[in-house]
Amino acid sequence: MPSAAGFHRRVRLLTRAAPAAWLVLTCGAAQAAGQDLAIVNANIITIDPTQPRAHAVLIREGRFAAVGSNEAIRAQAGRSISIRDLAGRTVLPGFIDSHLHPRPEYGADSPFETIALGPEVVADMSELSAALRKRARATPKGTTIVGRGYQDTKLGRHPNRHDLDQAWIIRSSVSAADPLVRIFDMVNRRGSNGKLYGENQGVTPAEAIRVFTLGGAFAMFEEKTRGSITAGKLADFVVLEADPTKVAPEKIKEIVVRATYIGGAEIFTKQ
Repeated sequence: MPSAAGFHRRVRLLTRAAPAAWLVLTCGAAQAAGQDLAIVNANIITIDPTQPRAHAVLIREGRFAAVGSNEAIRAQAGRSISIRDLAGRTVLPGFIDSHLHPRPEYGADSPFETIALGPEVVADMSELSAALRKRARATPKGTTIVGRGYQDTKLGRHPNRHDLDQAWIIRSSVSAADPLVRIFDMVNRRGSNGKLYGENQGVTPAEAIRVFTLGGAFAMFEEKTRGSITAGKLADFVVLEADPTKVAPEKIKEIVVRATYIGGAEIFTKQ
């Protein structure tokens, strides 16, 4: 019998382009390769412990062929390969979110639509209950009402039987599918209201980046082919305006994504 990993549906979140994130979904199909390319004058965070930082990388047939200094990569590129100068911008492996919840979208008035109950919509438990009551009035009897996105840390607790009718179901809290915002959250542990949550659970920016790159690849059993900027791996990477490990922690979520590459092919450029 084929392994479960063989059927694993890979969902990779590589970067964001305001206001929506770029989601790349693959189902085991071959990844198209971009042109051979050399990236130079970059601040490359490789997430490879054998070579944590570099300034240049050579890409051939959709994979990283070499990682090193500007001089070494220029020499290997020769005259036949296009060279792109990033003028000091930061390069990270493509962000990988190995735990997403894709769901169908219905109209706001549809009885099948899931009610948004995140902190941007409901400020307290009374507002959460009011949102559910409003939907209940427009929903046929016997139909399950589903809400999503509530955050017990913001509401003070989880909804209980006094808040909800037994027929209503609330899904557990989730965070936004935006890697830089989630890296910010892991480092700062502060909500949009400025309140500190789980102070002793914070990690460093480098640790958070590793979670969203090599950690995500490991969770999908693909750490040998992606997740770090290492020779031989797929050339999936993002170009950032600033270094998340060098900016003030509270500025991480404001970093601009300049470009996204998949298999060496540029699929997004910030205009």
